[in-house]
Amino acid sequence: MRPKNIDFEAFSLENPKHQLAQKQLETWTGQPDGVLLLNEQTIDSHPYGIAAFHKHSGDTLGYIAITAIFLPEMVKLGGFVVNPEYVGQGIGKTLTRYMLASVHKRLPEVEIITAQVNRASKRIFGQYGAIVASERSVYWYLTKTPPTDDDFSLSRHGKE
Repeated sequence: MRPKNIDFEAFSLENPKHQLAQKQLETWTGQPDGVLLLNEQTIDSHPYGIAAFHKHSGDTLGYIAITAIFLPEMVKLGGFVVNPEYVGQGIGKTLTRYMLASVHKRLPEVEIITAQVNRASKRIFGQYGAIVASERSVYWYLTKTPPTDDDFSLSRHGKE
């Protein structure tokens, strides 16, 4: 799937479309080797989440979030899940790139992003510059110059 076929939206449980997507996310994270269960309570606790939807069909494609803020300069990335029907089509890579490009818009002080990983997310995060800290965790050190978001602007692809 090409990024041009994806709409990114800042996730809000007040949005009826996102309420329906949350039910799907919960089902997908209940799979073996899944992330922590994404239910209404966990998603509502995320300071910033992004959902990806197929531009034409409206299918929910995936989700990624800043799940915790430790300091103004350090946050945790998590809640990362891709629709099983679209695995292997670049959705995870696109969500990761989009989050890294947009995090400074929401949280301008962020310098370090940490993440717990599984085999699949470790590979994807590594492709986007994550530094492996251990078998189960990675981090990014962001300079004061945020990553470019020319191809992934919320104003071009979805709603803020």
